[in-house]
Amino acid sequence: MSKQIKWGSIIPLIGGMPVANKITTGVEPSFLLSYDAFAANDSHCVRNFSETPYIVIDANTNTISDEILPSSSRKQLFEHVDFVSTCAPCAGLSMLNSANNGGKSSRGGDAIQNEWLYKSSNFVLENIKPKVLWGENAPNLYTSAGKAVQNKLKEIGDKYGYALTIIKTDTYLHGIPQHRQRTFYFFWDSKTAPLMNYYKKETPHIIDYLKEIPADATRQDELIINQVLTENAWYKYLIDKKIEINTIKEKTILQFIMLNNLLDDAIQWSENSDDKQVQIMNRVAKHTKYKFSIDKGVWDATPMILKDSINALISKNCFIIHPTENRYLNIREALHLMGLPTWFKYDGQFHTITQNVPVKTASDMTKEVIKFINNELPFSDSTFIKQNNKTQKVEFEYKEPVAYELVELF
Repeated sequence: MSKQIKWGSIIPLIGGMPVANKITTGVEPSFLLSYDAFAANDSHCVRNFSETPYIVIDANTNTISDEILPSSSRKQLFEHVDFVSTCAPCAGLSMLNSANNGGKSSRGGDAIQNEWLYKSSNFVLENIKPKVLWGENAPNLYTSAGKAVQNKLKEIGDKYGYALTIIKTDTYLHGIPQHRQRTFYFFWDSKTAPLMNYYKKETPHIIDYLKEIPADATRQDELIINQVLTENAWYKYLIDKKIEINTIKEKTILQFIMLNNLLDDAIQWSENSDDKQVQIMNRVAKHTKYKFSIDKGVWDATPMILKDSINALISKNCFIIHPTENRYLNIREALHLMGLPTWFKYDGQFHTITQNVPVKTASDMTKEVIKFINNELPFSDSTFIKQNNKTQKVEFEYKEPVAYELVELF
């Protein structure tokens, strides 16, 4: 590395991004910034970077008061910063979001949740002026569904003189057997956007990946679901029907049942049971049959069977069966699937683990940021580009329209 990097983070949440930044740069963060709304999640990160100042920005004014950080200290802390990373929330672009905000849009470009993305970007580019501000966001930021957000980010970049890159990728391409489609955005202190390198690492099978966990790693005795697997009604159905779990190729038990035309059989099997879990299964199975009869889908919360990899680790797909053991995954395995190292101290619950960015993905993005800082990336001719790490192509380039001089002919 050509020089020691000075960096900080804004809205770090539990800390996946700062951990990746630290591992890649070899340097502790100079500061952690956030807003009161994220204090609970940020607390995990703050504990792991206890020597780093944690500074809360006033959300109403988007400023830091002199009482919290005097102007003299602020100048020293924020000068010559190479990059600022962020995990600003993306709920407004998430397909899983169904929040009701009292008439305000809860999904799409104008969703109220996206304000944190704009607020944090404005604060950093106005007050810190790093060489790069970058963060992770929802898959939809890359698509036409995120067009309004893309335009807003470009407006912010133009306001402060920064070029913009949006890149689409999948965590599976960065060495973790998790298919997590995500978008990263980068504000570059440059007239045009650089051309980032692409990544396609050899990713281990999930069985081998989970074997990497040291035997003495913490929280291996805490299952994501505090239930014996054989007590799950859907799993009981498979056992009773003498269906071996390792012969199932589908991702979930419900998918297996649907693809093998066993839904009516499952309804009949679960009818008139005294077991409360089986009664719930019966209601869910009947509801599923109805929804499919009207060409609608259902949220599948049946146990998930792991093969070579896992879909995106989110709070709603917590019923994940270990690939070789007769149990659900444990907390340590979930942390490992997000790439968090064993030295990272974490005392939260499963759902907050998923509100994060996988460390290996963020590490590769950090490498690209460092290459830009060290003038090691070629440049495009555009102020805004979109790169797709899956296709390894530049899929959009924005070029300023040519201004023609009007000539009076007569």
